[in-house]
Amino acid sequence: MLTLMGLLAAVSITGWMLTLEAYFGDKALEELHEGIANFILVLAGLHALAAIYESRRHKENLVWAMVTGRKRA
Repeated sequence: MLTLMGLLAAVSITGWMLTLEAYFGDKALEELHEGIANFILVLAGLHALAAIYESRRHKENLVWAMVTGRKRA
């Protein structure tokens, strides 16, 4: 989760930098921005699969526990 938050900050910063005159059209920065975005998609998918796996392993709806903040003891 912390990695995902860090990557979201990085993709936001690189996206903002691409709007600046100094970096507008910089292909290397565009590729970095796109690579970070693709990595976020991969990690988000893995995170979702891990939540489903752990929910089944513990026989408990962990996603709902994250939403409500309540989990069986």
